[in-house]
Amino acid sequence: MSLQITTRHIDVDHPTRERIEGKADKLRRYFDRIQQVDVILSQEKFQQIVEVVLHCDGVKVKAQEANEELLTALDRVFEKVERQIKKYKRRLIDGRRRGSARKTMNATVSVMRVPPEDDDKPEPGHHVIDVEERELLALTPGEAAMHLDLSGEPFLVFLNVENHGINVIYHRSDGHCGLIEPVVD
Repeated sequence: MSLQITTRHIDVDHPTRERIEGKADKLRRYFDRIQQVDVILSQEKFQQIVEVVLHCDGVKVKAQEANEELLTALDRVFEKVERQIKKYKRRLIDGRRRGSARKTMNATVSVMRVPPEDDDKPEPGHHVIDVEERELLALTPGEAAMHLDLSGEPFLVFLNVENHGINVIYHRSDGHCGLIEPVVD
């Protein structure tokens, strides 16, 4: 497991770095498939912000905490990550008991540049500025909701094992998840 500590507008002393390393090592007790831990420390006005991103088995687990005290924010964010890992591991074990096999599918993701609205001479259409290949996991909608919660992203595109279609699950403004399923006639 590799650990990367990034700081923005803040200086971190050696004891704090050791504390981060200790907390990151502690996470291995709960889940041994963690490949990388990214810890981002930043300061905005009077708030110390700590963000932790875990990379494990194709899943990103994200948590963020802000507080006036850096060590308090650090303790709270690692508590959040610990709870998320325990929840993920529990669901992973339950999925194995049901005998679900994890399949994947590759998809191409294109990043497009949208012309600004105040552009005097806009060019027609959108222009592709980046193309990358991503792996879509084969999941049930329940598993996709779990992945969405863990990732902290606004939406997740996945291969639905129940209907064999590509679906999108997203966070709704009321706090629930929405599911987009294509209807084929």
